[in-house]
Amino acid sequence: MDSTTLKGLIIKNFLTAILILLLSSIATASKGDSPVIGVPAIEPYAVLVNQKSEAIISTEVIAPDNNLKNVIVKMEKGSKWVKIGTLQDNGKNGDLSAKDGTYSARFKFFQKKQGDISLKIIATDKNKNTVEGEVKLLVKSREADAKPKKIIPISGNNQTGNPGEILKEPFVIKVENELGKPVANVPITPSIIQGKGEIITVAGAKKSEQRRKFYKSGSEITIYTDSNGEASFNVKLGDSDKDLKILITSPLLPGQSVIFFAIVSSVDTPDLPTDLDISGNYVFIADRFSGLQIVDISNSLEPKITNTFSEAFGKKLSSQSLSVNNNICYLVNYDPNKLLVIDVSNPEYIDFQKDSDNDGIPDALLTSIDLPVDTLDISVKALIEKQSLFILFKNSVNKTGKLVVIDISNPASPVVQSTFNNINDAPEDLEIKGNFAYVACDSWGIVVLDIQDLSSPVFSGSFGKNVFSSISISDNYLYYVDYGNRLHVVDISTSNSPSETGSIQTIEGRYADIAISGNFVYLASQEVGIQVFDISDKKNIKLVGEIDTPSVAQKIKISGNFAYILDKAFGLYLVSIPGSDEKDSDNDGVIDFFDSFPQNPDEVADTDKDGIGNNADEDDDNDGYTDVEEINRGTDPLNPRDFPVNLPKADVKEIFVASKAVAGGNGSSDNPYSSITEALLAVKASGIQINEIIVKPGVYSYLSNKEFFPLQLPSDIILNGSDASNTIIDAGYSSWAIFIKEEENVTVEGFTIKNGNAGILANYSNFLTIRNNVIENSEFSAIGIGPNSFNSKIEKNIIKNNKERGVFIFSNSSADIIKNNIISDNKDYGIFIAESSIAEDISWNTIAKNVNDGIQVYENSSAKIKNNIISENIMEGITIAANSIADDISDNTIIKNGMDGIQVNINSSANINSNTISENKMEGIFVAIDSTVKNIAENTITKNGEDGIQVSYNSSINIMNNNISKNTRVGILISTDSASDDISGNTITENGLSGIIVQDNSSAYIKENFIRGNIYDGIFIAGNSTALIGLTGGKLKITSNGDDGIDIDEDSTATINTKNISFIKNKDKNIEGEYQSP
Repeated sequence: MDSTTLKGLIIKNFLTAILILLLSSIATASKGDSPVIGVPAIEPYAVLVNQKSEAIISTEVIAPDNNLKNVIVKMEKGSKWVKIGTLQDNGKNGDLSAKDGTYSARFKFFQKKQGDISLKIIATDKNKNTVEGEVKLLVKSREADAKPKKIIPISGNNQTGNPGEILKEPFVIKVENELGKPVANVPITPSIIQGKGEIITVAGAKKSEQRRKFYKSGSEITIYTDSNGEASFNVKLGDSDKDLKILITSPLLPGQSVIFFAIVSSVDTPDLPTDLDISGNYVFIADRFSGLQIVDISNSLEPKITNTFSEAFGKKLSSQSLSVNNNICYLVNYDPNKLLVIDVSNPEYIDFQKDSDNDGIPDALLTSIDLPVDTLDISVKALIEKQSLFILFKNSVNKTGKLVVIDISNPASPVVQSTFNNINDAPEDLEIKGNFAYVACDSWGIVVLDIQDLSSPVFSGSFGKNVFSSISISDNYLYYVDYGNRLHVVDISTSNSPSETGSIQTIEGRYADIAISGNFVYLASQEVGIQVFDISDKKNIKLVGEIDTPSVAQKIKISGNFAYILDKAFGLYLVSIPGSDEKDSDNDGVIDFFDSFPQNPDEVADTDKDGIGNNADEDDDNDGYTDVEEINRGTDPLNPRDFPVNLPKADVKEIFVASKAVAGGNGSSDNPYSSITEALLAVKASGIQINEIIVKPGVYSYLSNKEFFPLQLPSDIILNGSDASNTIIDAGYSSWAIFIKEEENVTVEGFTIKNGNAGILANYSNFLTIRNNVIENSEFSAIGIGPNSFNSKIEKNIIKNNKERGVFIFSNSSADIIKNNIISDNKDYGIFIAESSIAEDISWNTIAKNVNDGIQVYENSSAKIKNNIISENIMEGITIAANSIADDISDNTIIKNGMDGIQVNINSSANINSNTISENKMEGIFVAIDSTVKNIAENTITKNGEDGIQVSYNSSINIMNNNISKNTRVGILISTDSASDDISGNTITENGLSGIIVQDNSSAYIKENFIRGNIYDGIFIAGNSTALIGLTGGKLKITSNGDDGIDIDEDSTATINTKNISFIKNKDKNIEGEYQSP
């Protein structure tokens, strides 16, 4: 057989996202110590009194080793629980699909009284371990069938478009009654309350007009719900770059509303944008793993990505910061730590794909240099002054930093001038004024470096403290925000004696990015949006306006009449800002652009947007407390997140929350707080150690009970929900749902957590426990832990339908346990361990149908992966990559994944034992690029779409005692400068090409295997390769293969002990080609 037919095997890029339709059903079961039950559901959730009704009860269940005995349902009758039936996973009697892990059944009910029917679902395994879940069926009066109860947003929110366009998707709401059934003919009023646009609608079921009509924003229009309880409308964007807010109300549902958001003049980026710079008609964006994104802004109302630079040096770029000057872009890359110098004089037409000498470096790159920093040093700022590039780095492990200065007087030949290493406290930003560099350094304040001699910067002093924002310099003034959210203005005209000239409290200024234009300071304040302050009088700074942003505003640059904002969820978008000729119609000192009442000299601001100016409004922030009461009790009358609370009793260790409670409780069971926000304020204000916040069933969101997100948890607290089935935290995509920063011993359990930018995010925090939750529909990762966060436990959660990763452990962090979770249908990795992080125990999980890998361990990280079911993920089942280690991948079932079952790549290592690896679309096991697997043993590797095992590109493996059969191509392929010192004890049968191939300058020691029924050769040695065959050990049996028993190509060598080999019924020769005897 010609060896060239087997060459050209492709090394697959483990980071490439292949977006295809998800397959139809969730993987069935996980193994574990005891059964795990999901959130029980009942449909419908309410029935009518005195009427025979049916309802389907269902729940997801996983059990160890498929040893589930039964799932029963009991109903509460008086003081007893009475069994009423069982749930089955058989596709019958209300169960939608057999063997999909969801157990369901249809039950009949007839109740003579209104109230709740309490139902208990109990899963029991054969070892008599049990787990329970509860659900309630509501029994309502007959009037409840017709009366509308609530408006529900269905689809259309957070669309993006350009002025003059009709948004592609309609906005859809639904009205339900108390039974959860749709209500028809309910009048619905949509109105545009911010921005310009037109509502386009077809009159509803009750109206006779069926032609399309155009309504100006603010017009009084009414549409009606259809027979499905739904009403929809489209929106045409007006000639404004201001984002639209659309308010949905109904006269039949007073006090209820839904707000939709439409983003004008924006362009999303593929990954997470981290930095931007503006040059001419282009915005340059560092977009992490999507590299450099170049956006054409020549038409400010229709920005568009015009070019992308995402790969060099044989791998994806990981861009962190950049600066553009004189048509040269200086891009700071993280992995590897390099400075890339790019000529961007004609950005739209740069060919980043052209690589004339095939060295992996695009021709468009003028040059690149290695940066003198450590692996975990991440660039946080790059700026150009004095023909030098200054790059500030922060180490994500120890919070130290360094400043690197590079001479760029000749851009094609940059030279490192100096490195200042003694920045000792979490540097966040850098600005330069004259001969001094100013570095924002957390508790150190502003550190000042004398840079008159660029070859040797020296420490000059410091001022301020607890700087938790970027910094900005304009004229002789420096601006920063402290940990207490106060904006400070410091006169630095005399560098050795800076003096504060003024300050003002912000709503939320920590972690803000600061930009200055004219007399205004703009704070990109994360989930709060953009706060604007008038600094014309620096001793009397005034808050003059806010610009809403749809998600998390993290960077802002000002150019001309526009603010260019990087939003974590929505990429780049443009917002107009006031020009120099703005008028002040009412002469109240605030220009019309920011004046909420431009014709009323007595009013300027309307903090709560209720139409009443702050001077006349007794409760400016609409938090339920008058301004006078808030001032008297020491809270901020302009911040709805900060309001007075009644303190719990001094001796209590637990406090209670109920979403239907009246605000102003004291946290007792009989008088609970009305929101988790209120309870957290009470914990902070009380000064006593509260051990547990017990949250009663209900929906906890801004609309339902004025929750403010993120919910920031303190140390030594348990946030304990009643049950994930009935205790719901809904962040409404306003921020992270739960945030933990620099805390310890925090537990979150018993919730459904949904619609957050992240479900739970923890920074610099240790000993966290996250269990028994459902976390879904997050904009990014469901759970994110890092940097520098250790000893977390993540167990018995259902993590599904999140837009990025299910679990993300990053930047020198660790998880002790990731166990007994169902992690499915996430749009990126199921579990991602990255950037020098550790997962000690990933076990007993079901990880299915995620759009990227089921599990990836990446970049100097390590994990132990045992007893999981990993199936139907779009890419690899498991990937170990980029100097990472998995010394125990064992007893997993890895099936039907879209690429490899297991991939070990780029200088990584693993031990792979006792797994079932079957029906994956590419290799069962793929080892490549300087990687090592000491043991591949006792695995069953069958029916994979390409090779059973492939090792390529200078890698090595030992393969013992595996069953390798019915793979589409080769059973074992050793290729491209790779080696196996021990291929023994394996059963290698019925593979679609040969049993074993050693090719392309590779080597192998083959002994004591049973090789039968492969389509071509039993063993094939080719491409200048060598093999030792049958020299030691028991008999090597080679039988019934479709070509030769052993085939040695003429350019290869083999030493064969024929006395220790049994050849039986191979179709052609027992040995083809020349060989040596031992």
